[in-house]
Amino acid sequence: MACLDRYIGYYHPYAASHDELDADLALQEEVRNVARPVVNAVRERRTGNLSQPDAT
Repeated sequence: MACLDRYIGYYHPYAASHDELDADLALQEEVRNVARPVVNAVRERRTGNLSQPDAT
């Protein structure tokens, strides 16, 4: 299962959070790491072959 929970610019105005997100390269990679299994699951689901990710 893919899950990510983070606060971006929690103590700053909402508009500033976008700048903080753009500067946080480690968080961007974390988001990519979560997105990859989601993309794979969507592909599998579309072909009717959705597998249990943690089966092995």
